[in-house]
Amino acid sequence: MEKIFKAALRDIYFNKARSAITFFTLFVTISFPLAMFSVAPSLSNSLESNSDEYKLAHLDIRLSNGLPIVESIVNQTIKEQTGVYPEYIMSRLVLAEKTFINNEWHQITTVGVNMSQVQSVNKVKLVKGNLVSNSNEIMLLDSYADSIGRSIGDNYSIYGQTGIYNLTIVGLVKSIEFLGYELSQVGTVFVTETLLRHISSIPAPFTNSVIVYIHEGTTSEELQKITPSLREKLIENGFPPILLWQVREVSIRGSLLDSIDLTAQYLNAAAVIIMIITGIVIYVITNRYAIEQRKQTGVFYAFGFNPRTIMKAFLLRTLVLDVLAMVFGVIGGWYLLNYLTGILATKWGILTLYVSFSNIIVTEILSLILFFSLTFTYLAAKTNVSMSPYEALRGKVKDATPTEFITKIVKIFPLSASYALRNIFRNRLRTILTIIAFFGAISLSFSLLAAQSGVDETVNHYYETQVMWESKGYFVHSNQTLSTYQNLSQIDSIEYSEPYLETITQPVGNDEVVVYLRGLISDSQMLLIDLNKGEGLNDLTTNECVISKYAAEKLGLELGDPISMWYETTTVNFTITGICREMELISSVFVQITDLETQLGYFPVNGILAKAKAGELSSLFETLNSNSAIQLAITKESFEERLGSLIQSQTLIVNIMTILGFTVSTITLFSTTLITVVEREREIALFRVFGFSKRQIIGQMLIEVSFISIISLLIGLIGGFYLNNYWLSIISEIFFKIDSYLLMKDVMIVLIITVLSSIVSVFPGYRLTNRLSLATAIQDE
Repeated sequence: MEKIFKAALRDIYFNKARSAITFFTLFVTISFPLAMFSVAPSLSNSLESNSDEYKLAHLDIRLSNGLPIVESIVNQTIKEQTGVYPEYIMSRLVLAEKTFINNEWHQITTVGVNMSQVQSVNKVKLVKGNLVSNSNEIMLLDSYADSIGRSIGDNYSIYGQTGIYNLTIVGLVKSIEFLGYELSQVGTVFVTETLLRHISSIPAPFTNSVIVYIHEGTTSEELQKITPSLREKLIENGFPPILLWQVREVSIRGSLLDSIDLTAQYLNAAAVIIMIITGIVIYVITNRYAIEQRKQTGVFYAFGFNPRTIMKAFLLRTLVLDVLAMVFGVIGGWYLLNYLTGILATKWGILTLYVSFSNIIVTEILSLILFFSLTFTYLAAKTNVSMSPYEALRGKVKDATPTEFITKIVKIFPLSASYALRNIFRNRLRTILTIIAFFGAISLSFSLLAAQSGVDETVNHYYETQVMWESKGYFVHSNQTLSTYQNLSQIDSIEYSEPYLETITQPVGNDEVVVYLRGLISDSQMLLIDLNKGEGLNDLTTNECVISKYAAEKLGLELGDPISMWYETTTVNFTITGICREMELISSVFVQITDLETQLGYFPVNGILAKAKAGELSSLFETLNSNSAIQLAITKESFEERLGSLIQSQTLIVNIMTILGFTVSTITLFSTTLITVVEREREIALFRVFGFSKRQIIGQMLIEVSFISIISLLIGLIGGFYLNNYWLSIISEIFFKIDSYLLMKDVMIVLIITVLSSIVSVFPGYRLTNRLSLATAIQDE
């Protein structure tokens, strides 16, 4: 190896500060994007792998009263449609119950486990404890147990139709079928089928759910061909399905892939921004290094090295740092990826994570980093190797000359401040690049904060302007008549109430999509619809509906389009006259109950919306939950908490990205300031020789940083506001429209972080000033 290359390698060691900050910047540029670009693919891969490993059913047929013959009907129908029998069919009981935990009523889904039957489909993963084996035992979904603070050995009570059942928790599980509690906000528990029949008074052999696993690799298109025939055959044989849904498309994929899509768009856009920011920092560092090496370049000339060899030495130094950063960056990215996916998987209830880097993503990011870093080094060092030996040995750098106007402005300030401002204008390119990098980081942080505030404020506005009820009660049976409501409406503590319908159904011809059919009375005072388009529901016309933006986009529908939905064995038909924003059940279709009555021949109602008399809300709440006709009653307050938790679980990545954004902000300012301090060691020494105190020098540095920070903050807030609109457009496109809010608390948080970053960035200058050897620092001057 030529001595010049050895000198380049030694330079990495002797210039530790610069080498370290270059390495760290490259490390961040590699690890952050690697992790961010890989989160969504890892989560999607985990869903697919879990579905195969734990055999998530393809179909779940919900019935009111199923008998063993249903399995034969399903078996034969699938054989007729596909040419082969399904691999597995199982009948079971899945019921909605309630419990009273931590002084609150909770809605739970209770699954009956048949201990005599091998559970080869929709399997659960035991996290802790044992599987249920006796009628006094219960298993809880682990995310639900964490939420309510229950563990193995604790008591748990189910309030069923036939009484209260006190059970012992023997196991905590994850389930391929049911989402994490944070995402569903419905607790899932598992008991023996024998116990569940006692709780519900449903005798054997009646069941209400038949799950079907057809064969490996069955596509959504194949399922869409099967389900209409299944529905027709079941209706013909007297077993009309309440719901016939494609579990893989609706239960798991439909709920999580939208969240993954949101996560991917957030992370991918943020990764690009971070790469641009850190790329600018790398250029500032590399450019300054090349300027400092001009005298050394002259020495190389004096020893007979040619420009080509000198350029190779510069590139070798960068290449070594690149390789080190790549090795540690991939490792750091792997740990960051596991951290990000681990948080989301826990919140969303994914059973097993299959975390991996895409070879394409790793190759692209590492290639880009190598290309840009070597290119910046080449451009920065090109001037060096093009100089004559004499020019290189002089090592002079021609700084930008301030204009006459700037000179006059600078002289207005005290001496220390004028020197600081002069240095800012003298190194214009570095100043501009530092401002660009820092304001980019501030924009990212502020936009993410503002986006989360937009979500929170929009949801709060929804509570205040649309949810007028104080208590909502769901009936035990989904096909209750108006008389049930009329009896409940006579409760003494009710000031005003309305009948309500909320049932899950499917549009005709779209069995891969489910919607919530929600019936309101004319001019409802309890639940107001937030229209985005159209005229909405009109008392003077019939068979009109308002559909949520989310459902409309899923179904590809617009204003004026017809929509047909299944209501038990009947299809109900409507015309869309409005598209609305809905947050409680984002896939909703609102209709007037009287229109349903006309089409069905009876008044369908399965809920009550009520407002309590002054001071009697608690009494109303307890009275409703104690009524045998009520499956569960909730208050507006508990509804707020539930909806807030649900939305937070889907936008969790915003909070994580905000922290990463602030991290990048601090790194950006610290890196560029450190390079500024390192390059000015001789200048600082001369200031000390000519009588400047340490306090004045630190003050001068702080003024420089403050000037850059103030400019970056102002531009960053403006840029962040527009970038916030981009984040909100992503959420609005996937879920529901989010309004933009500019809150002073977000501005203050960014301001505080900027001030702290500025103070931290001056610390290297403070250390240098305290330990500086004046004679050594100025010996080459």
